[in-house]
Amino acid sequence: MLARRALLPLLKQTTTYGSVLLIGLCDLWSQEWLEFEAKTVQLELVDDFGIDIEPELFDRLMAARQVLTADQAFTELPAFITLCHALLGDGVDTPVSEPMDPADLCWAVMEMLLIWPPGGSETFNPEIVGFMEETLRWQGVRGVPNALVPFLPDPTYDDAVASDPDITQLLFERLSDINSEVLAHLRAWKWQISQLKLVNGNTERLLEMFKGLEDSDKTQAEQAVDAA
Repeated sequence: MLARRALLPLLKQTTTYGSVLLIGLCDLWSQEWLEFEAKTVQLELVDDFGIDIEPELFDRLMAARQVLTADQAFTELPAFITLCHALLGDGVDTPVSEPMDPADLCWAVMEMLLIWPPGGSETFNPEIVGFMEETLRWQGVRGVPNALVPFLPDPTYDDAVASDPDITQLLFERLSDINSEVLAHLRAWKWQISQLKLVNGNTERLLEMFKGLEDSDKTQAEQAVDAA
């Protein structure tokens, strides 16, 4: 079957996003597999594709399934952090106290929202929002990256920072680097989605959604340049 042949290479690459595998398997197996035990999923992958999936890739897949089927990613901080690490390929056993890179945080949030579209500024509970803010502060990010704009308040700067063009430029460059990394992930996600050969659906709507996200990032980046 064409769909199975198209999905097989993605199941062999540890860089494949969990959300991509989620879409491919939901199309191929129907949504019944969303209720399978983890061991059953592994056995089904061996039976259907003849592969023993890499642990970090399996964690990515199961984290994506968790985002789709439960609300802990949006309501419980420990679960949010664990699922972020799993989606990023760090594994589910990464300590919740492990510092998270701001660009990684932004991409993990973006992938969650690709799986379960946001419901406005209250998508994540206040504790998770506070974690996002603290992660940015801890890493010296003074602005709000594009991926987190819907959930975090506008940044404020003291007069000394706001009036210093060198500092302003450094702040903008830091945000620009983060936004560029997230955009690179989105483009890689788009390519992976384009490799799927869905039987019961199509990838056109997903790719159109991607185009909107990409255009939005470009527009925000251009506005930031003008402001700087």
